[in-house]
Amino acid sequence: MVYDVLATLWEGPSNDLQVARAIEDRLGTPCSRRLADDHLRILRTCGFVATRDAGGSPSYVLTPDGSALLARLAASIDPTENP
Repeated sequence: MVYDVLATLWEGPSNDLQVARAIEDRLGTPCSRRLADDHLRILRTCGFVATRDAGGSPSYVLTPDGSALLARLAASIDPTENP
C-alpha cells in the first residue's frame, strides 16, 4: 500500500480522504480514511511525505526522498522501469 500512497501523491497534493479514494480506485478494494492516514503518518515520520495547510486541513505532498522511494518501488515492481 506504500506504493499506492506515494503514487497518489505523485499526481499531486491530496488529503487523507482523497488518498483513500485513490487507493480504492487503484486496487479495486475498500480503503478506509484511517488506514490511509496511518500510512501517511508513517511516511511523514520517515521523511517521505510532508504536510501543507490547505485551508485548515492538512494536504500531503511527496518529498524528494518520497519521489526516490516511489521510483525504487516502481522499479522493483516492473524491472523494465529506469529509476
